Amino acid sequence: MRTHQALYIALMVIISGCAIMQAKKSPYTSVNGTWRPIEEIIGGNPFPETMWQNQRLMMYDSSYILSAESVDAGKAILTDSTMDIYGLEGPNAGRHFKARYQVQNDTLKIIYDLTGTDYPANFISNVDNYYFLATFVREQ
Repeated sequence: MRTHQALYIALMVIISGCAIMQAKKSPYTSVNGTWRPIEEIIGGNPFPETMWQNQRLMMYDSSYILSAESVDAGKAILTDSTMDIYGLEGPNAGRHFKARYQVQNDTLKIIYDLTGTDYPANFISNVDNYYFLATFVREQ
């Protein structure tokens, strides 16, 4: 009987471990939460802090809400490094943006192609590509 109990416990530990590993593989896990910007750049030109200091980006799985001058909400479909952002409410309703993102510790960088044409290859915004680069930190 003890052998069966030990086998059962071992099996449960393995199944639990697999479930935890699956959850960690989701790209949404690393971006879920509330983020505040610390820098925004478009076409190589930084925005002044007064333009973004009160903004907040809230992400939960594939849903996002950006609270800025107005509220923008929609879906963000993630892979390990790209985002397809679909505006559903607010000034970007009906628009689709392609973006690349990176999470390191509690810092999130997102670079957007505002034309929706391409996924940016890197995290560089300049006059040639006119990409929008936003850097956020996670709020605790």
